[in-house]
Amino acid sequence: MTVDIKDLLTLRDAARLARVSTVTIWRWTKAGKLPVITVGGRPFVRRQDLARLRRSPRGRPSKRP
Repeated sequence: MTVDIKDLLTLRDAARLARVSTVTIWRWTKAGKLPVITVGGRPFVRRQDLARLRRSPRGRPSKRP
């Protein structure tokens, strides 16, 4: 899978965009609700994964691809 670096967000940037705390983003990643991509030992999330999670009810990932 090829990922464009422009599509990646740090956990801090993802939290700001989603208007939640960084701890919430971290919890979502640990719970498997938000996939993490590690680059150079640092965690990132894809914009589209965050958008999918935000569209789903109560923070549950939608079942749509």
